[in-house]
Amino acid sequence: MKTVSIGMIVEINSILKGKGLPYKIHLHDACGAQAMEIESLEEDNEQFEAAVSAINEYFSLHGMETVFIPGGKNFTVK
Repeated sequence: MKTVSIGMIVEINSILKGKGLPYKIHLHDACGAQAMEIESLEEDNEQFEAAVSAINEYFSLHGMETVFIPGGKNFTVK
């Protein structure tokens, strides 16, 4: 299982902010598993797909694949 560090979450949030995407990633760490959640910082979610693309690209560069849970705002990595 791949492990996402707090530093990675800080880095991806910085990337999202730098791209002007109003989203923030939260890490939920539980016994034996990690999950992330995408929080929208604005009412308007028009840029959600761009945020997902940036998130996928970031984790791909770190040798991880994102797996989104149906509904789209929660995901894990493998």
